[in-house]
Amino acid sequence: MDKSVDERDITIEKENWDKIRTSIIQSKQLQLGSYYTHAVSSDLKHLVFALSRYKFASKLLMYKKDIRLLELGCQEAIGALMFQQNIKLEKYVGLDFDERAMDWNRNNLSEDFEFICGDLFHSTPQDESFDAVVSLDVIEHISTEMERKYCEVICANIKQEGTVIIGTPNIKMDPYACEASKIGHINLYSQDRLYHLMEQYFHNVFIFNMNDEVVHTGFNPMACYIFAVCCNKKQM
Repeated sequence: MDKSVDERDITIEKENWDKIRTSIIQSKQLQLGSYYTHAVSSDLKHLVFALSRYKFASKLLMYKKDIRLLELGCQEAIGALMFQQNIKLEKYVGLDFDERAMDWNRNNLSEDFEFICGDLFHSTPQDESFDAVVSLDVIEHISTEMERKYCEVICANIKQEGTVIIGTPNIKMDPYACEASKIGHINLYSQDRLYHLMEQYFHNVFIFNMNDEVVHTGFNPMACYIFAVCCNKKQM
């Protein structure tokens, strides 16, 4: 076998792949955004965890038809793609104050999705027309002084019989978090504290735990992530 020919072919193949890869990266479809899509190259494991959270939320809603869904704190709205795949969506509205992320959403995602760039305390629709409100990795960034206002914003947008899904890291994991995470996570929750906050606004609150991609109801202090699934809004 002529090794020089093989090496030449391999070199040509690598050059062709480099051209293809450059073309893909530069295409609009795969431009990197500011957070989730950046994780493709910097922290793929965390991206898998985030997708698992959205998968759990979407599976909870998958049997109801014609869902109007509001996501508070959507960032680059990869969750919208998961919802679109698993839910019979009538409407998806994503809200976030990150202008770069919202520009990425508008340039790269379906025109069927609606995006609002603004502060959730002032920019939410507040029309009580949504069948579901989802807010993952948001409440831990909101101060204790504003957490009740956050709940009021949710209630102002959810139907009486609607479903709310809140996701947040477990406070027990804070000692193991990176410094950047600790700076942003100013209001962490335990299962007990999250339950008692949400039960002030909803008749039914169900707590689930998650470790990596696995949802469970096991030993609370060992859980990395917490979900509160809330329904039957109280009249305030």
